[in-house]
Amino acid sequence: MKKRVFLHSILLCCFLLSVFSLGAAAKNTDSSAGADDIDMMSFYADEESGDGVDGEITLPIHNGFRPAAVDGNLVVVIDPGHGGSDSGAVGNGAYERNLNLAVSKYCKAYLEENYGNVTVYLTRPDNSTYYSLTQRAAIAASYDADVMLSFHFNSASSSGANGVEVYVSRLDEYAMTELAQGILNNLGELGIRKIGVKTRTSETNTLWRDGKRLADYYGIIKHPAKLEIPSMIVEHCFISSASDYSRFADSEEKIKKLGEADAKAIAAYFRLGQNTGASSLESKKADALTQMREAFLSVNLGKYSAGVQSMLTDIYQTAEARISAANNVGKIDQNLNRVLKTLANYDQIPSTATKFADVKTTNWFCDAVIYTNDKGLFFGTSAVTFSPQQAITRGMFISVIGRMAGADSATPAETPFSDVSPSKYYAPFIKWGAEQNIVSGMGDNQYAPDQEIRREDLMRILHNYCVSAGIELADASEKTIADFNDSDRVDAWGIDGMNWGIQKGILHGDNYGNLNPRDNATRAEVAQIMMNFCKSAGK
Repeated sequence: MKKRVFLHSILLCCFLLSVFSLGAAAKNTDSSAGADDIDMMSFYADEESGDGVDGEITLPIHNGFRPAAVDGNLVVVIDPGHGGSDSGAVGNGAYERNLNLAVSKYCKAYLEENYGNVTVYLTRPDNSTYYSLTQRAAIAASYDADVMLSFHFNSASSSGANGVEVYVSRLDEYAMTELAQGILNNLGELGIRKIGVKTRTSETNTLWRDGKRLADYYGIIKHPAKLEIPSMIVEHCFISSASDYSRFADSEEKIKKLGEADAKAIAAYFRLGQNTGASSLESKKADALTQMREAFLSVNLGKYSAGVQSMLTDIYQTAEARISAANNVGKIDQNLNRVLKTLANYDQIPSTATKFADVKTTNWFCDAVIYTNDKGLFFGTSAVTFSPQQAITRGMFISVIGRMAGADSATPAETPFSDVSPSKYYAPFIKWGAEQNIVSGMGDNQYAPDQEIRREDLMRILHNYCVSAGIELADASEKTIADFNDSDRVDAWGIDGMNWGIQKGILHGDNYGNLNPRDNATRAEVAQIMMNFCKSAGK
C-alpha cells in the first residue's frame, strides 16, 4: 500500500503547485494542430502543440476535491471535451462544448440511478471551465479512476461527413476495444452510421515508456495511460452535418438517448448488473490476486533500470489495492487484465534468434526482421539494434527495393534530384528507381530522401516495381480498400497500390479493421511487408 500513498502524495503536491498556475491553464492550448479535414480533432493533437508532452501532469482545483482512498465501486471518469473559451466544434447553431457536457451528465445519471456499484465523476462541472489534457488526466487519477471516456461531437469541412467513431489506445493494455465496440453498436442502434473503432499512432515517432512501441497520438488517451488509466474518445456524430444534428442532437431528449446508450455499453462491458455473492466475489478476488502476483514475481526486475522497477512495482501495487477493495467483478477483471498485459509487454528474456537486442522472439515482427536481415534487404541501425518502431524514410525504402532487385549500389551516383547527395548510400538506388520509372520524386526536382514514408506511398512504389520488372503475383484475397474502416483516408493516387497490396496478401489491416494509409511506416512493418512480398513472388 505504500505505493498508493506515494502516488497520492505526488498528486497532492501537484495540486498545491497548480493553485499558483491555474490562471495560465484557462486558455486553450489544445487546438494548434489538426488532423486532416476533421476540424475539432485538433483538440487532442498535443504531440504537435507541445501541451504537456512527456511533462509533469499537474492537478488543478476542481470543486475542492482531494485524492481519495481506493473506491470499491468501479470508478468511471467522463471527460466532457473542451470547455471555457474553447467551444470545440460549431455546427447548425450548436456548440460542441455544451453538447459534450449534456451527454456526459445523462450518462452519469443513468449509471448512478441504475447501479449501486459504480461511481461516476466528470472532469469539468460546467461549460465555463476549461482544463488542459494533462490536467484532465490528473483529475481522473485523483479520483482513482478505473476507466476514462472523453465525450465529443465531430465536425468536418464536408457537410456530407456523418457517423460515430471511437478511438482507443494502440497499446493493448489500455485499448478496451470491446467496450468501444459496445458503445459504437449502441449508438448505431439509434440510427447513427457506424464508422468504426480506430487508433492513431504518434506522428512524431514518440515511443511509449517501454521504449519499444510507438505511443498514442491523442493526448486524452496517452496522458491518462501514463497514470495507469485506460481512456478512449467517443465521437457521437457530426454536428457539422444537418442530418446528424437534426436526427440525434438537436433536443434534450435526443442527447439523453446518446448518454444512456453510452451508459448501457459501460454497464454491459463491466457487468455492473451481475449479482455476485460475497463468497463468490472473495473467491474471484483471491484468484485474481494470485494470478497477478505470480505474473509479477515471474518478471526479472533486476534486468531493468531503477525507474522501470519502480514503475512496474507501482502498477502492480495499484492494481492490487483496487482488486482488494473491489465490490464488483468488472473492477477486478479490468485491473487484472491491464496488469497482466503490461507485464507481458516487458519481455523477460532477450531473443537469441537475432543479433538485435530490441527484437524479441515474442514480437510479432521477429520472423520478418530475421528474414529480411538474412536476405540482405534490411540492416540494423547499429550492430546490436534494429529500431523496429522507427519510421522508415523514402531513401531507406527505395534502398530495400533496390537491394532486392540487385541494383548497383556503388557510390557516388548522380540522380535527377537536386536534394540527393551522390555520396549517400541511397543515391544509387534512387537513381535506379528513377530510371526504371519506379519513383518520380515529390515535384520541383525533389525526391525528399529523408522524409518519412506513408504506408500508401510505400505500396505505390512496390507496385510500380512489380510493373517495371514484369512480376506477376497470385491473388491471395478478395478484399479491397472498401472492406476497411478507413478506406476514405486513402488518397486517390494511392488506391491502385493499396488495392494491389491487399489482394496479393502483402498488406493487411490492423486489429481494428483499419489500413492506416497515411501513417508513417515503421521498420518493423516494412520488414513484414517485404517478407510477405518476397514469399509471394518466390524470391
